[in-house]
Amino acid sequence: MKKLILILASLIFFSSSFAFAWELEKKYGKECKKHKKDSNEYDQCIIDRAIFHIQVKIAMENALKLEKYQKAKELEDKLSKMTPDERRAYNCSEKFGFRKGSDKFKDCVFKIYQAEIELEKIQLQKELLKSQIELARANANRQDRLAQAQIEAANIQSLAAQQQANSARTTETLALLSMSLKLLTPPAAPPINRTTCSFNGRFLNCF
Repeated sequence: MKKLILILASLIFFSSSFAFAWELEKKYGKECKKHKKDSNEYDQCIIDRAIFHIQVKIAMENALKLEKYQKAKELEDKLSKMTPDERRAYNCSEKFGFRKGSDKFKDCVFKIYQAEIELEKIQLQKELLKSQIELARANANRQDRLAQAQIEAANIQSLAAQQQANSARTTETLALLSMSLKLLTPPAAPPINRTTCSFNGRFLNCF
């Protein structure tokens, strides 16, 4: 509200639009006759009356909105307590103005019933589509997990094969190294058997 007052005051005292100020004076000048025209009191009175009328208009609009809301709420509560047949009859008679028992009234009730059936079908189709989408997402997630598991299994197999190949190469390298060491080592000299002989009287004993 303070912002509104500042805007109005600015429009009165600082606006270059003479037509706007003249229009305000034309509307509210009679209510400010007790003040001298073109005086500060007169201008302030014009502003006050303009603000007052704006406040009244806003209050009336808010009251009208509140009244409409209350009526809509009451109607909603009333309809919620009715059976489907009673709601159809109420709408045809009160909302569309058809006399109860007339052909147009019966046709109205039947058309509303058909519309409700179609809405139920649409709702069921939406629920079915939603379930199908959720199922498709679940299947996609499951397939993604399966594909990921297959990738991980392939990686493990590849790693195992690589480790096996590395082990085979290591074994081969060790075998070649052992063979090389054997070739580089000279053969051992055969042992020399020494014989010692001595005379024992007339006999020669050797050992």
